[in-house]
Amino acid sequence: MNLNSTLESLKYKEDSAWKNYNLKGHNKRIHIIIYMKIKFIHMKTKVLIYSFLILLISSCFSEKITGGVDDVVKIVVADKLMIDNNINDNTNLRNDLGADELDMVEITMELEYQYDLVISDNDMDKFYTIGDLIMYIEKNQH
Repeated sequence: MNLNSTLESLKYKEDSAWKNYNLKGHNKRIHIIIYMKIKFIHMKTKVLIYSFLILLISSCFSEKITGGVDDVVKIVVADKLMIDNNINDNTNLRNDLGADELDMVEITMELEYQYDLVISDNDMDKFYTIGDLIMYIEKNQH
């Protein structure tokens, strides 16, 4: 359905709300445009709510990884960067693995979940290698 046909269907809409307006020409078009904008905003809001619910539900089924800190960190990094798990403590996250800022945020968020930590942005900026992540978690683990 294109914009013109939508406007035409709204112009001749016979519900009680449009009968009460009794507007002509320009004013009626303005009300139609406002009505369409409200419907569009409503649709975007529904999409955002559904997306949030899907994300929330999927995070509820995420399981914590068992094992040593070094194993868990390597699994998380490999999973988030979609690479093989043959990495070592000296592997540089940005230079060797190509992690960008968003990747670092995702890795940090997953490690926060795995170890019930809160990692500040300043601390996150200090993570250069896999070993940096492991040392931070071992130092700050409850």
